[in-house]
Amino acid sequence: MNLLKRMYRNETTVPFSKLWKPIGLCSLVVLLLSIGGLGFRGLNLGLEFEGGGAWEVPAADIEADEVRDALRPLGIADARIQTGGGVLRVRTELSKVTQSALDAGADSDPIVSQVTKILAEITGQDESAVSVSTAGPSWGEEITDKAINALIVFFVVIALYITIRLRWEM
Repeated sequence: MNLLKRMYRNETTVPFSKLWKPIGLCSLVVLLLSIGGLGFRGLNLGLEFEGGGAWEVPAADIEADEVRDALRPLGIADARIQTGGGVLRVRTELSKVTQSALDAGADSDPIVSQVTKILAEITGQDESAVSVSTAGPSWGEEITDKAINALIVFFVVIALYITIRLRWEM
């Protein structure tokens, strides 16, 4: 008989009492590796949580170093640059002045328009071909706060359900 037939007929036995130590050890190792990886690499938060600007331009063959050198005079040479698939993507944190101007509702900022112009020049595209996204970190803070509140409510509801549903025996 194959395994599926035995499982269907409930004719299988699993020695859980013998397996709990190795399975628990494996779970502990995976948990520690996950926590270590999170501590070592940290979180890779998106633009919405860190705040900043993101530009996307159609570009055939362009090197990241070429883009970095072009952006260096603006003081954003530490931008994350991705090339490939015929698209150039640039993401960077913006200065506090730029962030406050964008949060206040300004349509554009000199830095944002300068980066757009530089990227259009080095890729040989028109400025209208450059897609620009800017966000302040306040949006990410708001979402994070709401997520934490939802998690707390979830735990309280689960605790109430367990308290009501299960009998207290000692």
